[in-house]
This record gives sequence, C-alpha cells and structure tokens, in this order.
Amino acid sequence: MTVALTNTIALLASIAAGLVLTAAAVRLAPRFNLVVHPRLFGKSERSITFLGGPVLAASAICVYLVLGEPSPVITVLLIASLAAMVLGFLDDLLSAREGLTPRTRLVVEFVIAGAAWFAGLSAVTTAPTWLDFAITVIFLVGGMNAFNLIDNMDGVAGVTAMAVAFGVAAFALAGRHPQYALLAICLGGASLAFLCFNFKSPKAYLGDAGSLFLGMSLSGMALTIDAGFRPPGNFLVALVIFAVPFTDTVTRQLSRWVSGGSLFDIIGSTDHLSHRLVGRGFSPSEVAALHGIAGLFATAAAGISALYLLASPMLLTLGAFAAFGLVFVWDAWRGSRSPAAKQPRVSDERLLGPLPLECDPIPVAGESV
Repeated sequence: MTVALTNTIALLASIAAGLVLTAAAVRLAPRFNLVVHPRLFGKSERSITFLGGPVLAASAICVYLVLGEPSPVITVLLIASLAAMVLGFLDDLLSAREGLTPRTRLVVEFVIAGAAWFAGLSAVTTAPTWLDFAITVIFLVGGMNAFNLIDNMDGVAGVTAMAVAFGVAAFALAGRHPQYALLAICLGGASLAFLCFNFKSPKAYLGDAGSLFLGMSLSGMALTIDAGFRPPGNFLVALVIFAVPFTDTVTRQLSRWVSGGSLFDIIGSTDHLSHRLVGRGFSPSEVAALHGIAGLFATAAAGISALYLLASPMLLTLGAFAAFGLVFVWDAWRGSRSPAAKQPRVSDERLLGPLPLECDPIPVAGESV
C-alpha cells in the first residue's frame, strides 16, 4: 500500500476502534466501579468513567501495530507512554483516597523519561551528552504535565491532542518518517473518537492515565523527528507543535508568580487559559474550539517550516503564542495590585465566577500535577 492509503486506513480504523471501545467502556465501567464522582466548585455531578484515556491508547496502539512496523525508538516510546499511562491510571484509581502526591508523580515521570533516554529516545541535537539528557527529560516531563494540566474542561484536551497529533504527523511526513506519521495519525483518530464522548455532556474523560499517555507519546515523537534542520531547528518545531499546551502551562505558572505566588506551585486549580476565556464570556464549547484552531495554526506553521526548512513560520508562531500568554500574565499582575486583591482571598468560584455545568468535571483528588 502507498503511504497515503495506509494513513487513510489508519485514521478511519482508529476512529472506528475508538468509538466502539469507548462506547463499551462507558457501558461496562460502572459495573466494575471504574468511575469517578467529580465535582465542579462543590456541585455534585453524575459519575463518569475515567477509562477514556486507556481506551484511546488501546485504539491507537492496536491499529498502529496492525498497519505499522515499529522501529526500536518507537518501541521505546510506546513502552514509556504505557508506563506513564499506568502511573496515571493508578492515580485515577486512588483518587477517592487522596491519590498520589504531586511530588510522587513528578519523581516517577522523571524516572520514566530518564529510562526512555537511556533506552535510545533522545532529542535531535548535537549537544553534549549531559545537555541532550536534560533537554530530552525536561521536554518529556513537560509534555506529560502540560497535557495533564490542560485536561480541565470538556473537549479541550481532546481537541488539543488531535491538533498536536496531526502536527506531529505533518512534521514526520515532511521529514520522511512514515512510521512516526502513522502512529501520530492513529493517535489523532483515536482522539477524535474520544471527543464524541467528551465534547458535550461527557460520558468519559481522559483521566490522568490518558493525559500522561498523550503527553508522553506526542512529545516523544515531536522531539525525536529529524526534518533536516540544523540544531536547534528540529527542537523549535517541536515547541511549535506543543505551543498550545505549553502556552497554557507557562502562562498559568507565570501568572501565579507575578501575583505573589510560587512559580513551582503545581496544584490544580481554575486559573488556566480555558477558565480565563470562559470568564471573558466564551462558552466551554467555544473555548475547546479555540484551542483546536490555535493548535491547527501551530500545526500549519510546523508543517510549512519542516517542508521548506524555513525558520520564519515557526519563529513567528512562537512569538504570537508568547504575546498571547503575556497578555494574561500582565492581566494577572495588574489584578494582583488592585484594591480588591488586598482583600481576604475567597474561593475560586467567586474569583472567576461560576462556570457552566457543562464544563469538564474536576476529580475530588488526584488533580493535575
């Protein structure tokens, strides 16, 4: 089969597998108590299954293994991604009893990323060994946590995953890496199927298992694809592909810092870009769509840069996302110095205003790292 035909079959097969397996998970999960009782600002919601992530992973990997020929590096990536999924699944299972601590999860994530590097998964650089190790591990851990943090509202993580996956596929095809492209397309198709159960009135959500799996698998591919750039060109394209989740994470942390908090405060909350956009009048569905549009914009820039070996599209894109994030950082800094900010702190619901109940529920425990 041609590459185009194989990729088309992979996309359709991963969508079909995702739809069938997620529907089965939604139906069977309550019988085995594989559900979470979420809360949204203290308001009880019906329980939904957290198997959306594992099912997404199973759909994508099964289709890829049938149609693809995994290289040693892709094999290492899949093993590391499944290890991250197991870590997240354990946290989901323990969510009713506080879950894993953020520090524990972070340590295990560094171990997984470090082990992947030692097994052959590394960034495309000409840096010294120690710097290559640092770049690879930090990017992989950052990718896992960026996806974990952005999974905070209906459809946002799924739309972002789909855009990033197709960005990775475009990058891989431009660099003539068909196996990477095939795996990325499988992940994009499975993410699209997941959105059918998560975009509105969710019946399933990614959970920590799904977000960590997607973050590890997609960041690993983006980091190790060689499109022919001189260093650090390939790394910059990987940053462009991950522009949406990384912008959310960096903006959130900087906003806390300029407001007088800690730059390393990684406890989950309601100060992400998605919540801020809702606070400005957008509906959760519109916010998810905006994440997808921004992700596709980044995807197009990454694809053009890789195809023509041009630096300008990715540099302009990174500049645009940086400017967008700085607007919210400036707003947070200005708000922290207003008279209202000197009053005793109230709940997040009163600070940001209540979000519509169609927002993705936040688990009682085991929140984003």
